[in-house]
Amino acid sequence: MKLTSGWTFLGVLKNIFFLLLFLQVLPFFIAGIRSSINEVVGGKTEVGYLYLRDAITDSVFYTKRIQDFEANPSIEGLIVKVESPGGMPGSSQAIFRELCRFKTKKPVIAFIENCGASGAYYAVCGANKIIANPSAIVGSIGAVLRAPNVKHLLESWKITHTHVQAGEYKTALDPFKDVKQNEVEFLQKIADDTYDQFVADVAQYRGLDKANHKTWANGKIFTGNQAKQLKLVDDLGSYRDAVDAMAILLKVDSDDLKLITGSRGVRGIMRHFSDEDDFGAEMSSSLAARMANFCVNVYQQTAMQLGAEQPQLQV
Repeated sequence: MKLTSGWTFLGVLKNIFFLLLFLQVLPFFIAGIRSSINEVVGGKTEVGYLYLRDAITDSVFYTKRIQDFEANPSIEGLIVKVESPGGMPGSSQAIFRELCRFKTKKPVIAFIENCGASGAYYAVCGANKIIANPSAIVGSIGAVLRAPNVKHLLESWKITHTHVQAGEYKTALDPFKDVKQNEVEFLQKIADDTYDQFVADVAQYRGLDKANHKTWANGKIFTGNQAKQLKLVDDLGSYRDAVDAMAILLKVDSDDLKLITGSRGVRGIMRHFSDEDDFGAEMSSSLAARMANFCVNVYQQTAMQLGAEQPQLQV
């Protein structure tokens, strides 16, 4: 009786193992069947969909998704919806370079609905075409390096601060001391270099005259309408216009386009059974990501008030 129970337990474990293995390969199996059916009956043209939203503090999720779309032979283009005020220059630049690489093989259309400013604009400025709503916020091309200073506040509380450093500029923008003139000059060069890279890439990929950059890269924000006049965007329109623009580039009817988010897991599996694209499956729109973003914002605001925030360079 014990032997039978032991054998049953091992059998259950074995079945669970094969079930998990089956679930892992099921999406690829379904995708293969779906692809074969499409080849026979003439399916829709698949286009990747990427939602670039919130503050840009890391590029890994976006660059990995772009690479997946590039490697997928059934994906023929990419539409990037932008809803972001910008963020860290390194992350924005990494997304920009990945999209430029993708563009050499497949077309990219960027759509700005409400806000595509600073680093978010940097990320998509190399797209084949940028479409924005007339009232969307676009631009804010510049760089800023900031840190709070609480030296005088602490002095009023009779709190002293001592530090030991090695390296003349190690404590530049230290929140507990005044900034020296040589440190200001040093930090200005960092901001200028970041700004110059931003301007050079926008000028190159948007076909703008770098010599006139002060008219379109002076840190100002523009409406979509103003941005079009400055040639920062190509057309004014809605998300539907972005889809139509992609259809024109691919020389197909817009109704024949099927947008793929590339999401994995159960929701990704279910998408293979229908034509519905669940854009809410993107990582940034998940409840967990929203909670994490909220916690980060609370921490940053608190750190700024306490003078503990580290200097940050942003575009």
